[in-house]
Amino acid sequence: LRSPVFWVFGLSTACYGLASSGFGLFGEATLRELGFGPKDYYALLVSSSLVALFAQLGAGWLALHFPIGRLTGAAMLLYAIALGLLSVLQTKVMLWICAVLLGAAGGVIVVVFFAVWSRAFGQAQLGRIQGAAQLLTVLASAMGPLLFASCAKHLGSYRPALWLLIPVIFLL
Repeated sequence: LRSPVFWVFGLSTACYGLASSGFGLFGEATLRELGFGPKDYYALLVSSSLVALFAQLGAGWLALHFPIGRLTGAAMLLYAIALGLLSVLQTKVMLWICAVLLGAAGGVIVVVFFAVWSRAFGQAQLGRIQGAAQLLTVLASAMGPLLFASCAKHLGSYRPALWLLIPVIFLL
């Protein structure tokens, strides 16, 4: 817990969980604000999930050949761009681009979460380290829907939650 490496990777995956759980629960309503219907939301979910599966396969290979910090940085940058695009969607083409970016970033982040800890800290305390990281991710994922709901209640829109998360994810 005293290592900055733990916090960079832990907070990155936690913020991904926060954003994805919030949008996962309120995504249809968020897209409705932008003029899209339920079918568009389901298309986004299905296509981003398929892209995430393929991204996980690619990320597994990339994690063996590239520094995991750079891989994480690239995924977080893609995720910040995807959330930015999500907040201003206007066309179905933009929706499809967003789905690809969300899926690619999410697939990489999931692989990194499981790959980084033994590389960064070794095997000796791996269970304790992964437990602490998982705790961060679970707590953040639980807060995502609360953040989105709070923005909708107090600000009249779900999009301020995205606007808040974009710079945080970009910085991580």
